[in-house]
Amino acid sequence: MRPSIFPIAGPWAGQLAIVLRPRGGDWLDAETRAWRAAGIDLVVSLLEPSEETEFALDNEGASASANELEFRSFSIPDRGVPKSREAVSELATQLVTALRAGKYVALHCRQSVGRSALIAAAVSFQPVRTSKPL
Repeated sequence: MRPSIFPIAGPWAGQLAIVLRPRGGDWLDAETRAWRAAGIDLVVSLLEPSEETEFALDNEGASASANELEFRSFSIPDRGVPKSREAVSELATQLVTALRAGKYVALHCRQSVGRSALIAAAVSFQPVRTSKPL
C-alpha cells in the first residue's frame, strides 16, 4: 500500500506534508507502517476524540509507536478553530523544531483539507531564524 502524501515546501531541512486520514480498525497498522516506509517520522492527528472513535482510530498513537513513528494528538473541532492561539503557536514551534532537525512531519484531520491546512499554514508562517541579525 502506498500512502497519499501531499508535500508542502518550506525552508527546513525536513519535510512537511498533509496525509489522508488513516483507515481505522484492521487497516490502521498497515496505514502507519506505510507512513513509516515512506519516511515519515512524526504524525500529528487533529481529530477530536469523538472522530477517533467514529473512525476506529482510538489506537492510532499505539499503532504509530509500534511502527516507530512519533505521534501527537492536537484536537481541533471539525469546521472550527483551535481553542487556544497560544497552544497552536506552541505546536507550530515544536513542529518547526522537528523540521529544522530534518524530521518528516505529516498532518491529518478528517478530510485532510481544513484543520491540516490551518496547522500547515501556522508552521509555514513561523519566523525563520537566522544566525545573523537582520
